[in-house]
Amino acid sequence: MSTAKIPNHLLKQMYVKNNLYAAFHIGFHVFVFGLFFVASCYFLNAGYFFYGFLCLIVTGFLGNFFGWSGVGHELLHETVFSSKWLNRFLVKLFSVYLWNNWEYHKISHQIHHRSTMVTGVDFEFDPNQKHLSLWDVFISVTFNYKYLIRALNNTVNNSLGIVKGKFSELYILKDDGKYSKVKRAARTIFLSHCLVFFVTLFFDIVVVSFVFSLSPFFCNIFSRILAISQHFGLESDVNDPRKTSRSLKIPGWMEFLYANMNYHIEHHMYLGIPFYNLPRARAVIERDLPEAMSLKDAIYLAINPLPSHN
Repeated sequence: MSTAKIPNHLLKQMYVKNNLYAAFHIGFHVFVFGLFFVASCYFLNAGYFFYGFLCLIVTGFLGNFFGWSGVGHELLHETVFSSKWLNRFLVKLFSVYLWNNWEYHKISHQIHHRSTMVTGVDFEFDPNQKHLSLWDVFISVTFNYKYLIRALNNTVNNSLGIVKGKFSELYILKDDGKYSKVKRAARTIFLSHCLVFFVTLFFDIVVVSFVFSLSPFFCNIFSRILAISQHFGLESDVNDPRKTSRSLKIPGWMEFLYANMNYHIEHHMYLGIPFYNLPRARAVIERDLPEAMSLKDAIYLAINPLPSHN
């Protein structure tokens, strides 16, 4: 493969942010999510638990794409809207709902892009990651209690100033501002969920708190598979996004939910391009890129991962 490069005049156009499209994209996603959120609350409150559970499955499926496997990832990069304030507000809003500590991920993700798949530096990939077991698939399709336990554990610990792990030991020191930001973000998440609970309890609609706090752990299978496919099984310690990242060919509706993060090589090559311009970027340099993996192969990869090149 030759060096893939977008001509400067085209690149300049691709860096331009389209606030109208971004607002429509996120607005429509939120609208559809909101319909199923309300339906979940209605059916559960009325005692129609089967329909309530089905709506919770869809709510969780849609809601998980507000996170790092979706538009939350792009908002974190501040490439969605021209307003930095709006990007930051929305990423915090979605992160609170999903129990995601945006300050922790911001630190981690900056390193990930600076040193993608560098052993001992990039902690967003696990060279020893195992395939998803049948039980992992089952709980990811239904209710992922493992993620709930992890989210509660991390949020409570971080709120108390306990930030565990090798990554934290290396990059989040108690005497720098990053540590305080991670702690404040965790407290914001915890207190927000508590506030929703007490407000809904006061108005006797506590089912809303149930759906708000637990729906992120329903049906996260696709966001999980797509996240795994971004880098798993590829080369490490190589300074070439075409060897350390993977692009996917997935249905248009899933591209919409995933905020075009299936164009992952392109994203790593040109970090400043908004997600809605990534298909155009690929069209320009596609002949110099590896063939995009199909969704079917991405699912197979998650269940039966390819050998690592480490």
